Amino acid sequence: GQSNNIPHFSLVTGVGAKASSCFLYMRVKGETEEAVKATQIPRISIFRPGALLNRDNDDRLGEKILKYVPFVAKIETRVMSQAMMLEAEKVNREYTINQEKKVITYENADIIRFCLLYTSPSPRDS
Repeated sequence: GQSNNIPHFSLVTGVGAKASSCFLYMRVKGETEEAVKATQIPRISIFRPGALLNRDNDDRLGEKILKYVPFVAKIETRVMSQAMMLEAEKVNREYTINQEKKVITYENADIIRFCLLYTSPSPRDS
């Protein structure tokens, strides 16, 4: 696969994404992850959020129902997008040409922690 000089690529799939899943949705998400990993892009960030909550422009029945199921992983759309933006900025600051290929997968709890870590005020901000 080619990279076309793309230094970093972020992909949103979902909790349970797995190319060998018997569930079509999870299998397609997993196959997509594998296809992206097969490219020559040096830095790949895969985000696997749970049910996305409070989508302003998209009402999905499944996610509306899942927000009431206590054992289902959930994340606010605002938190998801903020974590992706912060992670892309972090990658951009740390990127060096000819670096070794790196793939990082963030599960739902990792996404929330990442966002909290990079948005919490530092001691010098107080």
